[in-house]
Amino acid sequence: ADDAAYELADIYEGYYFKDYESAAFYYVKCYNLNENTDKPARFKAAWIYDNQLKDYVEAARHYEMALETCKETQYLRIAETRLEQLKKEGY
Repeated sequence: ADDAAYELADIYEGYYFKDYESAAFYYVKCYNLNENTDKPARFKAAWIYDNQLKDYVEAARHYEMALETCKETQYLRIAETRLEQLKKEGY
């Protein structure tokens, strides 16, 4: 089920729909269904909240979770850097 939620999020985020609220919802749903998912859903949710929805409080929360669970190093570096910037800005 978590894989299906991740794929739905990816579809909503993509070029055709660009429905970022739905994409964020399904990325969150992905890791709510399976806390140990191998998908970078927490990072992707953070990225959408940060860059598309401009909800920096929610972005910071998801970046923190991504740092705890994400296994992909390129995402970890981005999350770490962006979280540091958000904290400096008071989020």
